[in-house]
Amino acid sequence: MSMYRLVVLGFLAAPSALGCTIVNNTGADAAPGADTSTVDDSTVPDSDGADMGADASGEVGGDASDAGSDATGAEVSTGPSGALDPSFGTGGLVTYDPSTSEDQTEAIALQGDGKLAVTGYVMNASGGTDFALARFDRSGALDTSFGTGGLVTLDTAYSDFAADVVLASDGKIILLGNGDAPIAARFTAAGALDTTFATKGWETIALPKSKDTIRKAVATPDGHLVGVGITSPTSSTFDTIFVSLSSDGSLDSTFGTGGLVTPFPGTKNNLSRALVRGSDGSLYAAGNAGKNVLATKLGAHGAVDLSYGTSGLASATLSATASTWAAALQSDGKLVIAANSGSPLGISLIRLNAAGQLDATFGTGGIASTTKSGVDLQAYAIALQPDGKIVVAGFTDIGDAGRFVVLRYTASGVLDTAFGSSGDGTATAAFPAPNHGDFAIALALRPEGPIVVGGYRYLEATPSTGSANAAWGLAQFNR
Repeated sequence: MSMYRLVVLGFLAAPSALGCTIVNNTGADAAPGADTSTVDDSTVPDSDGADMGADASGEVGGDASDAGSDATGAEVSTGPSGALDPSFGTGGLVTYDPSTSEDQTEAIALQGDGKLAVTGYVMNASGGTDFALARFDRSGALDTSFGTGGLVTLDTAYSDFAADVVLASDGKIILLGNGDAPIAARFTAAGALDTTFATKGWETIALPKSKDTIRKAVATPDGHLVGVGITSPTSSTFDTIFVSLSSDGSLDSTFGTGGLVTPFPGTKNNLSRALVRGSDGSLYAAGNAGKNVLATKLGAHGAVDLSYGTSGLASATLSATASTWAAALQSDGKLVIAANSGSPLGISLIRLNAAGQLDATFGTGGIASTTKSGVDLQAYAIALQPDGKIVVAGFTDIGDAGRFVVLRYTASGVLDTAFGSSGDGTATAAFPAPNHGDFAIALALRPEGPIVVGGYRYLEATPSTGSANAAWGLAQFNR
C-alpha cells in the first residue's frame, strides 16, 4: 500500500459570535456575489481551485510546457488566446446535471492522461447532498469506464460535499470534504470505493471541534498528503488549522501534535482556505482577517517558520474587507494570492517574496488590483503558466447573472492585453440557455495549452421556496 499523509484545512466558529449563519450541511452555497468574507464555509467556492496537473509530489507553479504536445500526443491549442476551445464539449462548454436538482462542482484535478477528475456534490433523493466524483475525457465527454457512466457518489448518511480532490501516485483518487464532520474518502482509478482506506473506504476526521471543515489538500513527494482549514478555539476566535492523515486514514502522529497544527491559536482570527506546497516541502496557507490578507509558512512536519513575514505570519492590507480563496507558488519562492474586496467586489493579487514581504516589483507596492465599473468581479482559482504569467478564474456580472471569467496577468501584475478578444486581459464564457448565473471556482492548466475552468450553473431562477436546479459547468479556453 502506498503511504501518504493528508493534511487538511477547515474551520469552526460559533455563528452568533462571528455574525454569520452556518449552513448545517445542507450543501447550500453562499449566495453568488454575496460578501464571502464571513465565516460560512459549509459549502463555498473552492479555496484554491487550481490543479496544474501536479502528481503526488504536490509541487506547484504551473504546468511543464507552454507548447508542443503532452504525453498523450495531444495537439497544441492553436486558437485565439482566451477564445473558447471548440474541441472541448460543445463550442468549448460542458453542462452536466447529474441529479436535475442542486449540484455543484468544487474542485478539478488533471490526470496525466489528460482526463479530468471533477468533484463536488449532488442532491440525493432525500433532499440532502452526497460526495460526487465524475471523470471527463479530453473532449469533455463523461468517461464511461469510470464508476457508473462516468460518475460515483458517496452517501455517508450525512448531508455532505467534497471540497477537494487529490491524485495519488498509484492512480487512486482521494476526496476531502465535510458533512457533520470532515470526511476523507478514497477511490480506485476505476471509481470503486477503496475499502483498504480507513474502515470502509471513507472516514470522518477527528478535528478539535465538531463543525471544523476541510478546504484544501496537497500531496508530498513520498505520497503523503497535507491539508488546511479553519477552527475556533473559543466562541469569539478562529484560526487556521492543519491536519495530517496517515495512509490508513488515521491522524499522523509525525506531523505537529498528534497530526494537528494550529499556528496562532485564538490570536489572529485568520480564515485560511488556500494551500500550496514548495519543492522543499514547505507549506503555505493563505487566508484573511478583516482587511488583511495573510499567509502562514510551515516546515514539512508542521513547524511554523518564524522567519517568514513577521514571526511566521505575512500580511498585506487592502482598502476593504478581504476574502481570500486561492494562492500559487512561483519557482523562486514568491507566493501569489488572489483576494476579493471592495464594493462592488474587485480582485486583488498580492505577491510576497520568499521572505514573506510584499514584492515591490509586482503591481503597485506588491498588489495588483482589478475592478469593473458597477459590477462584481471575483477570483476563486489561480494558476501559473511556465512563462510566469498568472491565470485567474472566477466570475463576474453580465446583466443580472454571473458568468465564468478568466483573467491573465503578466509576471509583473499587469493584465495581459494579448488574452481575450477585448484587449483587456479577460475572457468570459456564455453558456446556452437556460442560464440564470454561472460561477467558476476551479481551474486547471493543460500541459499542451488549454485552460480548463469548472464551477456551477443555475438552470432556473431561484424559487421562493426550495432549491433551484444547479448543474456542473466546465469551460475550456485557448491559452
